Amino acid sequence: MLSDAQPRLLIIGGPTGAGKSAIAVETARLLDGEIVSADSVQLYRHCDIGSAKPDAAMRRAVPHHLIDVAEPDRPFTLADFRAAAADAIDGIVARGKTPIVCGGTGLYIKALLEGLQGGAQSDPSLRQELLLMPLPQLYARLRSLDSARAAVLHPNDRHRILRGVENALLPKNNAPPTPSAYNFVFFIIAAPRGIIYRRIEERVDAMLAGGLLDETKALLARYPADCKPLMSVGYRQAVMHLRGELDADDLAAEIKKATRHYAKRQITWFSSVRGGIWINAGAPVTGGAAAFIADYFKGQKGRAT
Repeated sequence: MLSDAQPRLLIIGGPTGAGKSAIAVETARLLDGEIVSADSVQLYRHCDIGSAKPDAAMRRAVPHHLIDVAEPDRPFTLADFRAAAADAIDGIVARGKTPIVCGGTGLYIKALLEGLQGGAQSDPSLRQELLLMPLPQLYARLRSLDSARAAVLHPNDRHRILRGVENALLPKNNAPPTPSAYNFVFFIIAAPRGIIYRRIEERVDAMLAGGLLDETKALLARYPADCKPLMSVGYRQAVMHLRGELDADDLAAEIKKATRHYAKRQITWFSSVRGGIWINAGAPVTGGAAAFIADYFKGQKGRAT
């Protein structure tokens, strides 16, 4: 049992298409809460449609944090997220509100709960040198330093290639995971796979109809195509189409396929969470799920295990 002096924290995670954002907003209304986003793309400015950011109505209804906090071409590390999320949670608690972490980037949540720093220590001078290096040269450097890591990365994935080089060259943050600073309950929103896949198809169709290609064009006019958010699912395929590497007829199908694969990886990750409380959101049960989560959270004094 954790100390009552530790901040109480509610976590709502799960794969894309499970409906966690709507459930988190309704839960926040019931608990007088504020939401801290744990999404590795929503934190970037100007990446609205492709990251499926909570819409304006949701953000008016409930304060959201860690959305639109970084420029797409600037690094935002695991340690950056951990520090920013901890600051946001401290502010929410100080206002007498309930902090609710919601998102599908499992490693972000793990970093927050266990104090993970993420890979190599930072070195601004090396980072600047690597940012100026042509991508083929950077990839060749990674191959010479860590051929196994290079083999599993796309040659155009600058962000992960750069981090691979840094991890090979710099001292590691070897501090072991620490006991959580929070008295937390971890809910995982799920649904039958067929329902998630249908929602993914509907979401991708809505993104394309809502202007994903125009948004991607605007991003490419300001930022390099190999910046982190433009390498994410949806944006990557849109960039390929705009470059003539992917036919219009295949664009939606490729995004849907990549998103399904991503959802599978998320489900695998969340399945490994110890003490996670699973909720089946296969039907339109947003209100019911939120009420259950809120009631459970209000009735708990310690962390669910």
